[in-house]
Amino acid sequence: MGTPLINEDEKDDFLKGVTVLGYNARDFVVAGGTKADVPTGNGQRMLRQEVFAYRNSNGVHRTYDAGHGRAWSAEALADIRKGFFGIQ
Repeated sequence: MGTPLINEDEKDDFLKGVTVLGYNARDFVVAGGTKADVPTGNGQRMLRQEVFAYRNSNGVHRTYDAGHGRAWSAEALADIRKGFFGIQ
């Protein structure tokens, strides 16, 4: 079971970006959590954090690395601009 990852500000910023690009923000679902306990190579382990973006109208989805220093929302918005999630 994953733990909450993204805060409401991050999610809101992403959905505002979706709207600016001309899409309906209600058509997208964003959720975050942890996927795996990954060895770091120095005997310690870390949680791999991810954000899942899903478009309701066509079922297209993608998972993005998240956590400290990651720009998942910029990556997801770039994918929308490139047409990965389909047209408006």
